[in-house]
This record gives sequence, structure tokens and C-alpha cells, in this order.
Amino acid sequence: MEYSPDEVIEHYSNNFNILDIQEIEYSKEIDQEELMHLINMTPLSWSVTDDKIGRAIKADIKNISVDFTIIVGQKMDRR
Repeated sequence: MEYSPDEVIEHYSNNFNILDIQEIEYSKEIDQEELMHLINMTPLSWSVTDDKIGRAIKADIKNISVDFTIIVGQKMDRR
């Protein structure tokens, strides 16, 4: 799934002065228990059936890619 943080950054910049934006990307080996926790905490899985989640957990996924955009900002003074 392709995702762009542009809308989030735009919304954030309407309420905060952006001081820094950092991109963090890496791969991580993951075991089945970690995968289960990752799937359960991911908002995209919240509307998925238990059957689909079970199939994903059993899919023998051993590595994930992690991609974060960290936005550092300061609340705007709106006096």
C-alpha cells in the first residue's frame, strides 16, 4: 500500500510552526508473536475480519519495512 504524508503535513502546518521533518526507514526481522501485536495495533486492521487477520499471521512474514515521518512543531500563537 502506498501512502503519502502530504495531507498530514499540510494539516499539521495549519496549526503548528513546523521546525523539522525527519524521515526514518528501516527493515526489521519479526517473529509471529510480534507480527500478531503489530497487526492488532494497526488501525488498518481494525475493520478486517478475524479470518483475514489469522491468515496474515500465518503467512510466514519474517521481515517488515518501517517508514516514519516525524514532524516536530511548535504550537502557533493565535492571539
